[in-house]
Amino acid sequence: MKKQLTAALILLGILLALASGAPAEEAGDRVLVPKGGHVKLTAEWDRDTLGANPRLIWESSNPAVATVNGGHVRGIKPGTALITCTAVRPDGRREATSCPVEVYQTVSGLVWQQKNLTLITGQTSDPVSVTVNPADAAFPKLTWSSADPRIATVDDRGRITGVQAGRVSIYGTLHEPGVANQRKMWVTVKVNQAVTDIGLSSPAITLARGGRETLSALVFPENAASTWIAWSSSDENVATVVKGRVTGVGVGRCTITAAATDGSGVTAACEVQVIQPMTSLDLGPDPLVVMAGSSGQITAKIGPPDTTQPKLYWYCEEGDIARVDADGLVTGRSPGKCRVTADAADMSALTKSVWVYVEPASPLGPGKDAAAQPWLTLSLTNRCTALTVMGFEYEAVLRTAEGEILATETGAAEEDVVLWPGAEKCVYCPVPGGEKAARAEITVTAVTCSDGRRWEIPEDLRETWSFSTEYTNNNH
Repeated sequence: MKKQLTAALILLGILLALASGAPAEEAGDRVLVPKGGHVKLTAEWDRDTLGANPRLIWESSNPAVATVNGGHVRGIKPGTALITCTAVRPDGRREATSCPVEVYQTVSGLVWQQKNLTLITGQTSDPVSVTVNPADAAFPKLTWSSADPRIATVDDRGRITGVQAGRVSIYGTLHEPGVANQRKMWVTVKVNQAVTDIGLSSPAITLARGGRETLSALVFPENAASTWIAWSSSDENVATVVKGRVTGVGVGRCTITAAATDGSGVTAACEVQVIQPMTSLDLGPDPLVVMAGSSGQITAKIGPPDTTQPKLYWYCEEGDIARVDADGLVTGRSPGKCRVTADAADMSALTKSVWVYVEPASPLGPGKDAAAQPWLTLSLTNRCTALTVMGFEYEAVLRTAEGEILATETGAAEEDVVLWPGAEKCVYCPVPGGEKAARAEITVTAVTCSDGRRWEIPEDLRETWSFSTEYTNNNH
């Protein structure tokens, strides 16, 4: 840089430097000089005008701020001064030019407390705190840099961000004009691999009140620096958790959270439902007796009353004998014996079964032909396996030998009619006018059972038996 001072004397550029040779800087038209430091001003002149070797006189307008000797300007204290160079020709004529300088307060020291810092990948620190002394230093700003940006980066505010696992130095460097050895500070940063994900052994569990289950947590990636997990419950009145072991406390729902402790903020959650399970299950009646084609209800008694899930799963393995619906209603399909089972739908694993007897739709069958006047004597067999027949209703048709209908009668046999399951017995059915009949046709329409039930036989399942009314002595 050249400054045209007069036609005869030119101060060039004026090259400013410390004694050590570091370059100085200019601020506008001023040359910056550090306090206690110095710069060298050099002059070039027009040799045709001033000769080959004029005498140069250097002066400072404010020696208390800056002094000059042979072009060497030394900063004494902060302030401004005007440095003048006068060239004296052999004939005594003088030519002068001036250069303003500013002496600035330099940094005497840097103080920082945090010399070591630990981060996880992706984490950004607060700005590094550095105290610059003295407080009135003219250029206190630091320029930040990372020795290896692949491990950690730093922004212009001194905030450090971990990139990948490793160690790196972060530097803060001053830039003071005219200072050869710039002051710097550094922080040693260790970057740990952060937790990126947590996998739980189950996303949801159901516990009985007082029950326990242990959740396991798997931390990703495998090289995560910290694998410690902090466990917590959203409602400890419902469930508590210690090191992954969950205990049901009260009926309800809550969330169990597994959180990484490395500062990554990564969490995983398990939804927990605590229930009151069944503690008792009873079914009745046992046995249940139904006729083929009819239905009977099995009633379940569940305890305690506040059972959370009172639902039962019903099934019958012998579906050709009986079917059971979701409410325990059993429908007989064909004569036989089977078991109907109810399983608790909750975690109690309670199960209960009852025997079901499906009796023939027409419980009574014919025995031997018999006739006795004036009463009709029937020999009947109880086809049931569980029911005792205590009486029955019937329809009788009396016919001549030629088949002409003489009379019809609807009656009931209730006296001395006790037919145990599988038993055969003679039963007397009064049929007026039977003495004139050659044959009688008997149809049983309903039976009365020992359990008090009256079973009306469906019309399409009724059986009609034909008996001879001719007297025979068959010892009935």
